[in-house]
Amino acid sequence: TLYYVSTNPASFRKLYKYNPSVGTPVQVPETRTDGSDLPMSLTPLNNKLYYTSIDPAGLRRLFVYNPDINTNTLITIHSSGVENPTSLTALGNNLFFLANNSSGAIKLHRYNEQTQTVTTLPQHNGTTTSDSITDLTALDNSLYYISTAAGVSNLYRYNIITSQRTVVATNPNGNFIGFVSGRMNAFNGELYFVQTSSVPSGGNFVNVSKIYKFNPGTGTTIPLFNSLIPADSSEDPQDFYFYQNHLYYSAAFYSNRNVYKYNPANNTTIRVSNFASNTTSLPRNIIGIGNELFFTAVPVAFSGQRKLFKYDIPSNVVEQIPEV
Repeated sequence: TLYYVSTNPASFRKLYKYNPSVGTPVQVPETRTDGSDLPMSLTPLNNKLYYTSIDPAGLRRLFVYNPDINTNTLITIHSSGVENPTSLTALGNNLFFLANNSSGAIKLHRYNEQTQTVTTLPQHNGTTTSDSITDLTALDNSLYYISTAAGVSNLYRYNIITSQRTVVATNPNGNFIGFVSGRMNAFNGELYFVQTSSVPSGGNFVNVSKIYKFNPGTGTTIPLFNSLIPADSSEDPQDFYFYQNHLYYSAAFYSNRNVYKYNPANNTTIRVSNFASNTTSLPRNIIGIGNELFFTAVPVAFSGQRKLFKYDIPSNVVEQIPEV
């Protein structure tokens, strides 16, 4: 079943489901009848759909839809004040999310589907101060996230079996700066993230952003090796895409931004594209089909004309797709 948000005949934003065997979209029961539900963060878990939506009082709340009985159920986070849940993340029989507590501070919460209870996870900044948590990522039996306290960001691991929280990321050079939000992914049992560190360069220190990976089995964190980009040059890696046991991503080296291919088996990286002296190539929209990888880029610097490219994986050749 496909769940999606669309506008109904009354111009209200509602939640719909589409089952190919039925052939006709069906509106899911509303969370309010006098306006748009504005459903967000659609997250499947154990044949149910969890999402946030607007209730009759105009507040954003957490709901669960059970397709077997076609009903919506409100999940109460606390008994007073605004909840405003975000960042829904499923892990095991649990749903993790950020929400305001009764004091108005944003905290990390856990909903246990079996006991149908909501609990607040160990806090970083006390009850009345928000924890500044981002990048909730599920991997094996743990939830990983970034939290900032007293001006320092750390990468944390919360184990759902032991209910223990630990700091898992280390800074190889001792000059810790922080993490780049929105660039953390789990792949093949490892956690990939982008960290900014201060490194020596020409007698000074410069801030550089690199990709790191954490292996839960060994408990070690290592940087992704890229011999094509010097250690004192910021890569600003983004647009992660995992395909055929490799990591593809966009990275910068001085005036060039290209697509790179990382092999976790031997910790090596090669350059896929070659947009020389082009700071505006900005490769993105990476997607794989069969033995080919497609992405868009601006081949002529500052032209603003984005084109479609194809990378043939077996031959390691990139070519521009003919324009229509």
